[in-house]
Amino acid sequence: MTLDRYFEFLRFSLIDGYPLPRNLATMDWRALYNFGVRQALTGVLFLGIKKLPEGIAPPNDLLMQWVVAADRIRRQSMRVSNVAIEAFRMFGEAGFRCCLLKGQGNALMYGDPYSRTSGDVDMWLCGYKDDKAPGGFVYPGLKKMRSVVLDYARRNFEVDHVISYHTSFDYHGVEVETHFGPSMMVNPVYNRRFQRWCAERAKEQSSNLVTLPDTDGGEIPVPTAYFNLVYQLEHIYRHFFDMGIGLRQITDYYQLVKKNGGDKTRAAELERDLKYLGLWKIAGAVMWILEEIFGLQEELMIAPTDSWRGKLLLDEILNGGNFGKYDRKYGGITRKGMGSKFFTKTFRNLSFLRYYPEEALSEPFYRLWHFSWRRAHGWK
Repeated sequence: MTLDRYFEFLRFSLIDGYPLPRNLATMDWRALYNFGVRQALTGVLFLGIKKLPEGIAPPNDLLMQWVVAADRIRRQSMRVSNVAIEAFRMFGEAGFRCCLLKGQGNALMYGDPYSRTSGDVDMWLCGYKDDKAPGGFVYPGLKKMRSVVLDYARRNFEVDHVISYHTSFDYHGVEVETHFGPSMMVNPVYNRRFQRWCAERAKEQSSNLVTLPDTDGGEIPVPTAYFNLVYQLEHIYRHFFDMGIGLRQITDYYQLVKKNGGDKTRAAELERDLKYLGLWKIAGAVMWILEEIFGLQEELMIAPTDSWRGKLLLDEILNGGNFGKYDRKYGGITRKGMGSKFFTKTFRNLSFLRYYPEEALSEPFYRLWHFSWRRAHGWK
């Protein structure tokens, strides 16, 4: 199967010591490159291209195209890292406590952090200065932070977009999303639990400093590994229902689980948290994909594999590509107008009712509420 060959080459690209893939003489290199573009893995697959022995390589014109694309990914990643550091310093000077979500923090898990395709800068502004509070800061949760952050953003930037848990604006040519909460779940019960779970851990996330490469030693907080195991799984789950998720996010999660999934001292706590937050089913689906594509060992898995849900998730990933931008099954869902998109998404998500009933039933009502909320607050 052609996809199996792509998956094998992806493993070869990422995993040190992985054997040379079979039948490379008949590899359709152009199709592999296009697969990488659709899944935002062009730079990661280029790691494999650089490992090929002499005499095996894509055609020269394609190889040069790949080199240029990988260099562009590298330069953009450096730029985004420096903007992230600047944004962190700016928010700190304004009295906020924050941390960098996903993005450049995830890139640190790769052997070559510049191989990962970067996106925008996601900053969770999780607390603000209050001299009367213990430690001088408060961490109030999403609703209060939304009010404080929007007030700051309106006074200092031309705000591009507002949804229930973040706003965005251009900062030195890079889109910066300022999150009031890390994410939002559409089921109201699980969302309340998730927001409370995040708020209780906000202070720890804003104190977990790392150094991004090529930023003059600039330090920036990123979530802890445990927080990311929960939060990034929720991120996959949310985008699965909201037009689609791609292999880049799954590859990020593989890197995270490979490095942190074997912590037996917190396994029971993690299982309890995932079940409490309604993420246990999607955890099994993702574990199945990590086993199928990357050969993740059973001792590293955070949940039992679920092939039934995993096959559905993988099918959606392969259909839509990165965030559903290459969708064919639903008539190009990301390019549709508001009304058409609403009905297409509703039809799509109700087809998942057997797999995830709590989320599938809640999703249309959430979108109606969200549309009304944005209109009521004057956001188009």
